[in-house]
Amino acid sequence: MIVHPYERSGPLQAVMAVSLIMAVIFLTNAAFWAEARLAAVMSFALFLVSFTLYFVTWLLHGHAAWLRSRDSAEVVDDAR
Repeated sequence: MIVHPYERSGPLQAVMAVSLIMAVIFLTNAAFWAEARLAAVMSFALFLVSFTLYFVTWLLHGHAAWLRSRDSAEVVDDAR
């Protein structure tokens, strides 16, 4: 059985959470560490990329469900 990537998105959600937490931590420490701002921007960029991937898999999962429902409706209509 083929599993849709949206149903296995646990690691992607973890990356989103960790990168967002790291961005906040780096921003709060920007006064103490010179490169903290750059690290915060990089962490936030990683969050945006992982969020985009998660959102695309979510959209594709919804589209796959729509296709399945449409295909099953066509089978019922053909049987008449």
